[in-house]
Amino acid sequence: MTTMETLDSGLRLVIETMPSMRSASVGVWAVTGSRHEFPEQAGVSHFVEHLLFKGTESRSAEQIAVAIDSVGGDLNARTDRETTSFYAKVPSAHLERAVDLLSDMICRPALTKTALETELNVVAEEIKRYEDEPDELVQDAFCESFWAGNPVGRLVTGDLECLARLSGDDIRTFMRRRYTADNLIVSVAGNVDPAHVRALVAEQLRNVPPAPCGPSAWEAATPVTGVIRCETRDLEQVHLVMGWPGSSAADERRYAQALVDGVFGATPSSRLFQRIREDRGLVYSVWSEAILFCDTGALTVCADTGSGNVAEVIRLVLQEARALTEDSLGPAELAVSKEQFKGSTALALESTDSRESRNARGIVVLGQPVSYEDLEARIEAVSLEEARALARELFAPGRLSVAAVGPITAEELGQAVADAGEPMAQAQPRCET
Repeated sequence: MTTMETLDSGLRLVIETMPSMRSASVGVWAVTGSRHEFPEQAGVSHFVEHLLFKGTESRSAEQIAVAIDSVGGDLNARTDRETTSFYAKVPSAHLERAVDLLSDMICRPALTKTALETELNVVAEEIKRYEDEPDELVQDAFCESFWAGNPVGRLVTGDLECLARLSGDDIRTFMRRRYTADNLIVSVAGNVDPAHVRALVAEQLRNVPPAPCGPSAWEAATPVTGVIRCETRDLEQVHLVMGWPGSSAADERRYAQALVDGVFGATPSSRLFQRIREDRGLVYSVWSEAILFCDTGALTVCADTGSGNVAEVIRLVLQEARALTEDSLGPAELAVSKEQFKGSTALALESTDSRESRNARGIVVLGQPVSYEDLEARIEAVSLEEARALARELFAPGRLSVAAVGPITAEELGQAVADAGEPMAQAQPRCET
């Protein structure tokens, strides 16, 4: 059973009881991420995520780690473009420990000068590691060009020069403005007693700054189509992302898009995987996936291949996309895609941490969690004509953007796309050695 309520402080609390489980997962979610940051703050949300693990007024960084490690639990955090979340999974008998620790980290961080200096170096190393991972780099290159000029396209890790200028007082000011009761969500799932959870959360998070949250740089995002972004690097493979404007996380058409995605490239039995890898052997991996934000989105295809195969891979991807615009999607494929989606979703929800995360994200995007039963009904309700209409709109000519990292130039990439018959508007080359 799942319940949601707003506490007197304005804090939103969602609890899902799972009596058969031996664990409990707790997440504290701030609706603030890189797309909420002003340019001079670039990376502050991610930096805060790091800093809260460096100690509180009463705990050292080691004591924070030991508090959860010592009971066999897991403590972690994540920053993305729209949220920052801190979460712990523990044996259900240790729920109080988890809530107490997360509350301490969020309400009473130490934020010492030494911690800021040390963690700035850690973030710098994280950025270096990221720069050495072209499969991740190309994803951000795509987002940067696809949502050019909008904060949603900005890198989550931010700008080291901006971060180096921040003091402990600057971080506290940011948290007072963004980590307010009306901008926080607490999500709990597992073998728990709702009344006990409610009392525990209300007490431990009583010192969260009251509403309202402060200003942010958030603005509505519109995709920029027809763009080629190329970062030429001396690598063994070209890492490729092709994408089209798609449904947002709040768009009812996301269910039809998910089913089209399942047929197109989301699974090993999909058209792209079977055609490009199994039949032709042109790639080790190729897949499609949705990027879903609150107000915008994209459907992307990701592939890694040798430079001599890029043109053919692009041609085959576009050939399959065009086939879907010509109503090649049939009732049997749609039925399989529905079963795949429902089954994979059900299996993904068999842990307390996945339920905790899913419920919180539902509140962020829709204002309430979405049950599996509701999701199943919405997937089943998608008709063949709705799926076909979505595919026709999704893959219409002139909507594609492409990003690549590897041994290829913008001219070569643009020519490969043009040879495949797709009109492109502009190139954004960037060469690195």
